[in-house]
Amino acid sequence: MPGVAEDRISDITASILKGFLLRFSREKSQQYDVPTRLFSIANVYDPDKKLWQPGIKTELPYNPLDVTPLILAPLDWLRHLPWINYQDYYRSYYMPYVLPPDLARSNTRQILKEKVLAYNRANYVSVQRYVDSKERQANQCKPDPLFEPLRLDTLRRMTLTRFRRVLDGKN
Repeated sequence: MPGVAEDRISDITASILKGFLLRFSREKSQQYDVPTRLFSIANVYDPDKKLWQPGIKTELPYNPLDVTPLILAPLDWLRHLPWINYQDYYRSYYMPYVLPPDLARSNTRQILKEKVLAYNRANYVSVQRYVDSKERQANQCKPDPLFEPLRLDTLRRMTLTRFRRVLDGKN
C-alpha cells in the first residue's frame, strides 16, 4: 500500500504511550486547526495510577475517507531504521571484521542472513562490541527526515479538497 511502511514502534510501547499520544494528537489538531471528532479509545495506560483505563473519550483528528481516528506521533520520534539495525551491523561490523578480506572487498553478494545469525550466536561478544560502539556514538543519532514537510497552507488546501470530495461522495 503506498505511503505505508513497516512499524518502528512496538505495539506494547505504543499502548503504554497511548495517553501521551492522544494528548499530543489533540493538541496538534487544535494548534493547526485540523478537524476532530469525539472517539472512545480503549485500553489507555494511566502512569499516575499505574492502571489501564478501559476506555476514554477524546477529540482526535480522523481519516475523512472512513472516519477512523488518527493518533499522531512526534516527528522526532520517527526514523527510517532504528539506530542499531541489521543492515548497519552487516556493513559496518560484520563485513570488515568477520569476513575474509577478499570476500569483504568484493562485496558482490551478501552472506546469507542465517550464516550471520549463526556467527552472532557463537560470538556474542562481537555483537556486544557493535552495540557498545553504537551506544558510544548515540550523540550522532538524529531523526531522519521521513518526508519534505508541506507548507501548512498547502496541507490545509489538500485536506479541505479531499474532505469536500468525501462529503460530496466523490472519493
